[in-house]
Amino acid sequence: MKDIHMESLRLIIRRYLFLISIILISCSKNPKSVNSVIDKAVKHIYTNVSSDSINSLSNEDVLRLFDEDELQVLATRYWSFDINTSAIVSVMRVNNQAIVPFWLEDNGFVKTGLTVKNEYTVYEVWQKEYSAGRVGLGINGFDNQNRHYFVSVKAIDKSKELILSNFFPENQFVGKMDVGSFTYHDWDELVLTEVPEELVGGKLLPTVRGRAREANLINAFRKTPFPSSDKPDQIMLTWSKDPKTTQSIQWRTNLSSNKGVVRYWKEDDSRKEYTQVEAKSKIMDDRMLYNDRTINRYTAVLENLDKNTSYSYIVGNNETDIWSDTAVFKTAADDSAPFSFTYFGDTHKTPHWGELID
Repeated sequence: MKDIHMESLRLIIRRYLFLISIILISCSKNPKSVNSVIDKAVKHIYTNVSSDSINSLSNEDVLRLFDEDELQVLATRYWSFDINTSAIVSVMRVNNQAIVPFWLEDNGFVKTGLTVKNEYTVYEVWQKEYSAGRVGLGINGFDNQNRHYFVSVKAIDKSKELILSNFFPENQFVGKMDVGSFTYHDWDELVLTEVPEELVGGKLLPTVRGRAREANLINAFRKTPFPSSDKPDQIMLTWSKDPKTTQSIQWRTNLSSNKGVVRYWKEDDSRKEYTQVEAKSKIMDDRMLYNDRTINRYTAVLENLDKNTSYSYIVGNNETDIWSDTAVFKTAADDSAPFSFTYFGDTHKTPHWGELID
């Protein structure tokens, strides 16, 4: 039983390491990375395409944004690994994705008559034979497809042990291609229900559904009706330390300034003699939000507060004298005081969610 628990723990750790690798890749500034190639295209679109036409780009329009070297990056440097012996690499892509990723046929993959299924989706199987060496795979496509392809690898010579190594992204989890196997780290309760016999036993490489949009440029851009401004908004409270004596406050502004402070005082203090705490700021980038791509996000931590006490506060900029409206929070009471809270996560659009809220 102990060994089973340890194996489960190792599996969870590897999955989270894989997710962290994805985040690091998204932040990469390598000029030869998929991220930098897509970012260059986005900047070109913002400069040369009107807001009225930004979500009217076709697949052909998008392909014309890249030169041959950039297309090669998108076709081979998105997901890669080494194999020690000749193998069949199978790419399982959603059968209702209207536009086949440009690199599949160009890189020699052939659509088979095989299909793989889970509870909600049918995947068509594309295959290519690789010799020992590097396997380089491409983007999920430029369209807004929320089911990412996944991969299996099976040695041609069954007498040789197939070893996969040197993964990009790093920390790739390797499973077994079979009924009951999961294919998405961010939805691991969704498992395969039908797998052709030819694929059973192969090395299965799960992925993350969110990666499907890493190169999404077709109908991908968003406009918020609530863009940031020089006045603080999206003010949120949480704790990073003891809730009896601390409070963490976060908010956002546009990039007109990167200075932020909190002024706070006891609510019952008629003199309103405030204490001021400087906030740390961080620029956040949402490159597909074309009318508010970059913002400042601030965090300030108030400490040495009195327990069970109400405080008034404002957040803003003492140089520009632009402030939020006054709000109030109350610190926690003694540890023995009763309290309640609700915790919930991604609902996956379950039809029972309303019942759970009630």
